Amino acid sequence: MSIQSDRQSAEARFRVVFSHLGAVTAYARRRGSRDPDGIAAEAMTIAWRRLADVPADEAPALPKGAKAPLKSGNAPKGYEIKGNADSGLYHEPDGQWYDATEPEFWFKSAEDAEAAGFTRAGGGTAKEDDK
Repeated sequence: MSIQSDRQSAEARFRVVFSHLGAVTAYARRRGSRDPDGIAAEAMTIAWRRLADVPADEAPALPKGAKAPLKSGNAPKGYEIKGNADSGLYHEPDGQWYDATEPEFWFKSAEDAEAAGFTRAGGGTAKEDDK
């Protein structure tokens, strides 16, 4: 391989990593960071520097309690909650943005999504609505 094609391959791989910037920022924000954008930028810088250490064919793991969309893009049976990895939000069927959201993950319940670190779209938690 030439240096140019190695560079292009690395850039293509990094674009996949970089697509998770929003999720990294959301995670830092949920953890109370004063500078979530700075934390996410630093994480991306480290990812670029260490890209060669990551196996090229390793698929990201699904969050606990999540299922991947079916090949059709539809939800697996019994899974109605949409998880958005970029925003770190989950969407319920009666939510404002449910129909517009393309899920990376599906959850059986809001509680499963929250246990996996996702935040309810629109704020609050499923438990707060039960009160």
